[in-house]
Amino acid sequence: MKNYKSPLHQTVSTTPTEFWNDSCSVPELTYAIEHGATGATSNPFIVYTVLKASLGEWRDRIKQVIAEHLTWDEEQIAQQIYEEVGLRGPR
Repeated sequence: MKNYKSPLHQTVSTTPTEFWNDSCSVPELTYAIEHGATGATSNPFIVYTVLKASLGEWRDRIKQVIAEHLTWDEEQIAQQIYEEVGLRGPR
């Protein structure tokens, strides 16, 4: 009998279940992929929640985006950061 990492990993491995993680948090996504996730979902609220929880990691990048795009308004800056948070994956 195969040794599965978790009941979720067993379900994904033994049934036609496709598992998508409902977060773009790197630690959560890393765990999900290790346990059989095939993708991740995101939307502005999910990205905002991840960004808020890890603001220390993003503070310098936010300042850099502002400095590089002095004519951008808050919405354009937020959109750029949201895209970057959503695209970051496990390393």
